[in-house]
Amino acid sequence: MNEITGTIKWPRAVWSPPDVVPSTVSQCFRVTANLRTVTPLTGGGFGGVSESLVPAVEGEIIDVQVGDESVLARYRIANPPRNRELRITCLASIPGVTTEFSVGPLDPPRAIFTLDANSPSRSDVDFIGAVWRGPR
Repeated sequence: MNEITGTIKWPRAVWSPPDVVPSTVSQCFRVTANLRTVTPLTGGGFGGVSESLVPAVEGEIIDVQVGDESVLARYRIANPPRNRELRITCLASIPGVTTEFSVGPLDPPRAIFTLDANSPSRSDVDFIGAVWRGPR
């Protein structure tokens, strides 16, 4: 099986789904396998790179668990591209949530990889949601 799997975890105080039906949570979180290209920056003397992402395959929420403090959703991206560098992203858009809430990879380097015939799948590409509290 050629797939990418992982979880999205966020504080229950931010949003607790009205039910544990995956389609309810799928409306609020979009997990995507993106084709990634990196171009070195020239000029200006500072170096660095520019990253370009092109959406390739959308994921689906397959399970939701609501705990006392947090909510955990499991996702799956079926048949992602092989032999191309990928970056997995997760965007949140939760109706009614007015706080500065964002989602990012739990282990950022794990969200960038290339699948091939020897490694056609990747697991544990996990995301965590948090409320931004502003500068301190």
